[in-house]
Amino acid sequence: MAFFVIALVVSPTMSYAQSKITHTKALLAVSFMRYVGWPDSEYNSDFVIGVLDGKEIASELRVLSAGKSFGLHNVVVEEFVSAKELRHCQMVYITRAASSKYTIGEIRAKVGWGSLLITESNGLTDNGSMINFVIQNENLKFELSHRNALASGIKLSSKLDNMSSSITKN
Repeated sequence: MAFFVIALVVSPTMSYAQSKITHTKALLAVSFMRYVGWPDSEYNSDFVIGVLDGKEIASELRVLSAGKSFGLHNVVVEEFVSAKELRHCQMVYITRAASSKYTIGEIRAKVGWGSLLITESNGLTDNGSMINFVIQNENLKFELSHRNALASGIKLSSKLDNMSSSITKN
């Protein structure tokens, strides 16, 4: 009986904490658009943020980007359940669940050149991610890989360097 009561008290707190982290990741992802330079060829249609295997983050991104535009382009959030469904997007958010199922190489092959890849699992900037969310000392941080971004024709602003926890430039 005591365990059941504790579980009821702790569970909403854990859920709230996770929800807050998800909201913060989404807020940062939308903010990153201002600090990233995409190839000129990326501006032919809507600005698409693709989310692979992540209903919660996709929902937050929709709320935070509703009615927003990037330059003259509407921001659209598309959710993909599997890598097979992926298509080219300017930004692709790859959840922890998705990165345990698919490699960054598989995802990059589907979305093509000029897509900013954002992940949330340790070590993924070593495997092709450009921006990777990590938890350090109970704080949300992000890592950058300029090398991976440049390999896809994307330029990350030096302003992101000041905010990130780890930077790989070459």
